[in-house]
Amino acid sequence: MFLLFSSTLIGLAVGLGISRLLKVNTGLNNHPTRQTIIIVLGCYVSYAVAELLDVNGVLSVFVCGIIFSHFAWHSLAPEAKIGTVRFIFVLMWGSREGRCDKLTDFCVVCCAFCSGFSRIINTNHLFIL
Repeated sequence: MFLLFSSTLIGLAVGLGISRLLKVNTGLNNHPTRQTIIIVLGCYVSYAVAELLDVNGVLSVFVCGIIFSHFAWHSLAPEAKIGTVRFIFVLMWGSREGRCDKLTDFCVVCCAFCSGFSRIINTNHLFIL
């Protein structure tokens, strides 16, 4: 239970912190590339902190992605939204072309599926709970 709660709290803290940064700092709206980089690095920071603390990094990234799709997505410039989606598809293409091993391929596809699924739920207000 400790691993579950600590991984969830790390993903929640990083996701909310970066979402708040994107919302408050409106000067970033003029730099969509920087917004995309902040989103990608935010997921990596969530994973790295979780692994440094010996908890589940994948769960931390999953929670961080859900928070990003619910809060940070609305603060992004339209160009940054397109850039973020394209970046995810480039990662998926790289893994599908045999440039990564099977475990990385599985992780990228699962993260993309979970991010897309949570985006659909939040966009259409299909709350399960």
